[in-house]
Amino acid sequence: MKTIRLAENSPEFFLKKVQKTLCGKKLSPVARFQLVNENLTIRFAGFGESKIRYTIRKSVTDTKQSNSPKN
Repeated sequence: MKTIRLAENSPEFFLKKVQKTLCGKKLSPVARFQLVNENLTIRFAGFGESKIRYTIRKSVTDTKQSNSPKN
């Protein structure tokens, strides 16, 4: 699975983004969301059932620029 990067790093923010996207695709009637700590499960129920699981983690990036000359 590829990494999804967001400027905001809270699990709740990620959940809201996913919900908004699915509403735009008219999938919200068949989608159910469960967020427990950093674990998000999206359940699609219709003729069958599918689940997608995400683990939401804050990534650490070093924003400091090195002022030392490069050789």
